[in-house]
Amino acid sequence: MSSQPTPTIPTTAMKVKGVLASVVGGVTGIYAGLVILAPLAFTGVAWFIGSKLLKPRVPTYLPAIAIQIGHLCWLALGMAILGTLGANFLDVVMLGIGVTWLWLRPGLWPVVLLTAFQVLGLVVNVMAIAPHSVGSLMHKALVVHIAWRLAAMSYMWWAYLGARRQSVPSIEEAPAS
Repeated sequence: MSSQPTPTIPTTAMKVKGVLASVVGGVTGIYAGLVILAPLAFTGVAWFIGSKLLKPRVPTYLPAIAIQIGHLCWLALGMAILGTLGANFLDVVMLGIGVTWLWLRPGLWPVVLLTAFQVLGLVVNVMAIAPHSVGSLMHKALVVHIAWRLAAMSYMWWAYLGARRQSVPSIEEAPAS
């Protein structure tokens, strides 16, 4: 008897999410241009490492984890280049702790913590974008920050709700490794 996994048949909801993510990502990429390359590259590297080397306990969380690691690396690089390590150090630490928690022990509480962090960051980014003219480098960077935060929250909640529907173990149910 074969132990091959059963292929997943895409549902209408999965197709809609895929199309929506593609459209939003494409529009953001067209607008932001080269600004999107660093977080995109960091996210891709995190995805690769997560899918090949350091697999999360619950694989449905990998997109959310990769997006947030990509954002974390972009924030850290920006802070290093701009010399603002002290100004946003707590952001990097909190995001790092939250993503590590989500990776090692996926479930409701790390999703709630990271959602609170991302909502706070989203509010700051939305307030910060107002004085910058459309098309400026800072406006483009803030649009990418906003897109990455929205994507992170969306994928976290899709993973959490999907895991609950499929009865995939989460921190509340899974034994520690």
